[in-house]
Amino acid sequence: MKVMMTVHGYPLKKMGGVGLYVEALTRIFQKSNVSLALLAPITSNRWNLRIERFKWGLAYLIEQPPIQEWKQTWFRPELSNLLQTTLSNWNPDVLHIHHHNDLSLHLHEILPSKTKIVITLHDYALPCARGQLYNPNLGICSGPSPAKCVVCLSSEIQHTPLTNILKKHLPQKQLEQLKILFTKTSIPHLVNKDQHIQNRLEAVNKLLNKADLLLSPSYDLINRFNQMNLPKPTHISLPVLRPIQNDLKPTKKPHRFVFASSIIKTKGIETLLEAFQHISPEQATLTIAGFGDTTYIDRLQKEYSHHNWVGEIPHQKMSEFLNRHHTLILPSLWPENSPIIVREALLAGLTIICSSQGGSSELAPKARLVTPGCPESLTHAVQAELLEQPTPTEATFPSLQSHGKELQNLYSQLLV
Repeated sequence: MKVMMTVHGYPLKKMGGVGLYVEALTRIFQKSNVSLALLAPITSNRWNLRIERFKWGLAYLIEQPPIQEWKQTWFRPELSNLLQTTLSNWNPDVLHIHHHNDLSLHLHEILPSKTKIVITLHDYALPCARGQLYNPNLGICSGPSPAKCVVCLSSEIQHTPLTNILKKHLPQKQLEQLKILFTKTSIPHLVNKDQHIQNRLEAVNKLLNKADLLLSPSYDLINRFNQMNLPKPTHISLPVLRPIQNDLKPTKKPHRFVFASSIIKTKGIETLLEAFQHISPEQATLTIAGFGDTTYIDRLQKEYSHHNWVGEIPHQKMSEFLNRHHTLILPSLWPENSPIIVREALLAGLTIICSSQGGSSELAPKARLVTPGCPESLTHAVQAELLEQPTPTEATFPSLQSHGKELQNLYSQLLV
């Protein structure tokens, strides 16, 4: 069986949770009868297809120039021209799309006719061009439409070659302000912005309906797809990617809370920091681990320097790191799907405080739920945690081996 997987960048270990998951699948499939290939974009100054060979299979790395306009985030005919012969020659039985960012939504049009398409919906990057079904001004979105998206994406649609140059020299906040300024200018390729949005939505619908199998790690995403009148995904439980130990936790006060995720606004980091303004450091400490825009992190760290900022934790050290804490807090503003960190924290014996929206609470049914973007709700949850000291949820998740076999069975059923 020949399987080609797509992901949104390379190397895999630097591609967040999806990259770590796909990297784990390469290890599992290496021990099976699956012939594996990886398809991933990397930024370059020219179009080129680079092939690297590994024990688990082939990596087709698509070297491509930086995007010059927003449309190129989902439509790049040069990519199709570059890959058509390769896809025909390698002739995959299954194309498993894990992430399509920086890959054309039209990739399925150049596949061999026999190839089955499987899509794992790790987030909302297909229906939502922002990827998180979240409007920074209005909160969680009920679903895309040209009228809504053109407002939500106004600064992104203004992407020009100039922003590629400026982003190397300007902090993220100033770059976003500059993009907003561009919205007030008349740039030729930005005419008919509604049509650009409509074209993307049509391409997404065509891909989703072309897929032979859609997989979702959460029922929450399945329900939201149903509300958006999109094809219904099938639920699949995701594994924990590395062994996580449940060791004895620190017994002395203060109670140790931890935030471990990408340090971006939509993860609720600012809500968390504001909520902890009302928590005594004698009762509780807060450790913040993760990566993100350095200018943004530096600003937060300077303003909230009394917390413990530890940077990014290597994945192989996550078990040891989590076991130094009592409670994970993940107060995301967007409807998270199935966060790896929640699965890992549960296995490490931590209690969970998370958003009432999204799939996190499916993983942790005993979690304290908070209103997204509401510091008062989060403060109350932290105070309740300090008073009650709840028992952690006993969690079980599929092993990597059993998950790999489940995927192979799904592939085989499609190929019958």
